[in-house]
Amino acid sequence: MKKAFKFFVASFFATQLSASIAQIQIEPLGNRDINYRIERRLEKLVDLIQRDRAHLAMYPQAKEVLLKNINFAIDSIVGNAGPGPGPNPNPYPNPTPFPPARILEVTALVEDFKLTLLGATVGEIFTQCMDSYPASSSSVDEIAVVANNSRVVWLYNRTSTYGDKGSVCSLISQNVNVSTVNQPVGYITVNGAFEQSNFTLSGDSKAKILSQCFDAFQSSSHNGLDEIYVAVGKLPMVRLYNQKSYWNQASSACNQVMEVVDTSFP
Repeated sequence: MKKAFKFFVASFFATQLSASIAQIQIEPLGNRDINYRIERRLEKLVDLIQRDRAHLAMYPQAKEVLLKNINFAIDSIVGNAGPGPGPNPNPYPNPTPFPPARILEVTALVEDFKLTLLGATVGEIFTQCMDSYPASSSSVDEIAVVANNSRVVWLYNRTSTYGDKGSVCSLISQNVNVSTVNQPVGYITVNGAFEQSNFTLSGDSKAKILSQCFDAFQSSSHNGLDEIYVAVGKLPMVRLYNQKSYWNQASSACNQVMEVVDTSFP
């Protein structure tokens, strides 16, 4: 049974996730309730794969992570099928929560350096951070972190700096909110400007919005700015003005943008 499911998944990727649920053949088990429950869970599995298919193109490690999570889901599906309760007017009487697609999509801005991280666990996020963060970087005191659709986490060391990459990556990992992995917010569109440099950001997660904000800030060529304009979707434009100082880093400027996004998508 498990091999049949894994063959389906392999075929699903081979055809670029284009097979429909109507084409899936499930091995008869001699009990209608069991078949129905497996079909329902398999439909949810297909929906999760379809939702995350964009990661395959965006991140080289996404396919490996998705396959790992799909294998976990298959094991859970097969292991939870169990004997059916017999004839019952409700064909799905005892639903078991479907295991979440534990794919963490993390964007972290360490001042003017961007980390785009993808993994199944916080430990994998930490490892990727250690592999990606330049060893020569030091003396940073500003970090902005978004995991999937979490609220932006603003880390600012007022008394010192965060030191080497081990301490930076540890801090980022500690602020990954795993509860937001399967929290959809819909498609996000943000229009605005860093003073005179306009930008448009769009994506299906806040992590993608923060990543694009970094690119927009780098393209704006500002050494310091005190005025930002942000409009999320069809909501009114918000003007942000720094009366005391300047937003000199991508992390601080984009933290301001993400705080406006968070008010629209809490």
